[in-house]
Amino acid sequence: MSFGEYQSNIGFRLSQLLSLKPIDAAETIAEYLNSKEEACNYAFWSVHSPGFLNVMLFDDKKVVFADLLFSMLGRIRKTGPYPEISIVGVARKKVIVDFSSPNMAKLMHVGHLRSTIIGDSICRLLEFLGHNVSRVSHVGDWGKQFGLIMAYLDRFIGPETNLSGLDAAGWLDIYRKANELQEHDLEFEKEAHLAALSYRVKEEMAEWIIYVVDEGQSKHLAMLFEVGRMAGFYSPRNVRLDHVAFGVITGKDGKRLKSRSGDLLPLQEFLDTAQKEALNNLNDQLEKGSSNRRRR
Repeated sequence: MSFGEYQSNIGFRLSQLLSLKPIDAAETIAEYLNSKEEACNYAFWSVHSPGFLNVMLFDDKKVVFADLLFSMLGRIRKTGPYPEISIVGVARKKVIVDFSSPNMAKLMHVGHLRSTIIGDSICRLLEFLGHNVSRVSHVGDWGKQFGLIMAYLDRFIGPETNLSGLDAAGWLDIYRKANELQEHDLEFEKEAHLAALSYRVKEEMAEWIIYVVDEGQSKHLAMLFEVGRMAGFYSPRNVRLDHVAFGVITGKDGKRLKSRSGDLLPLQEFLDTAQKEALNNLNDQLEKGSSNRRRR
């Protein structure tokens, strides 16, 4: 059974307003649209229990409809939803969203879904409002290591030096020197903690930085924001920093599960299980819907 290319829950949204059951509200809309030439020329409008409105495009109209849809989305992505007016209370900014950042040395688990989905959703919303958004996802677990290298280059080598000829051994030597320096130079260690923040503000000209990280990092990020402000890396008057926190995955004992312990369900296994359960649930709903229609 085909449900078409698109589906709307408009029947549920209008049921209370019209004092109708969701399925009756959806059927009223479907009947109306199927009677209108501008609507029925493109698609057949049908209803699925308990109140969904399905849109089944005619084969010869799918390309035309897709071109129209992508053209609209392309305009919105470039100019925002209302290019001809400014959105009240929204000043368009250069935004950096730091999210996902899986460690490629480990199997991904369900926890990676949240930062990825939440982060990309934030990016899409801000782009929709017209902001200039940059997505940042560091593949690996090397934030501190790269911070050490950046801080060392900034202090001892300078931006005018050409590093294009530096090979892997040369970079390793810089890292070793930086790592040794941080052990007895607290000021240098602070710089390496703050190197990415400094780069994003000074070089990438970020006006708003959003970190999408679980709540277990709340204290760490609060310290980062405060130390960065005190060190003069940014001013709250010109740069906004936000931590978008979400919960951590815990075991039955309430303690946080860690991937190195082997207790976390691998992401691929989780997705396969979710797909199977969703299909079983959908089949159950279809059987119930068929039974209800036969009784009616």
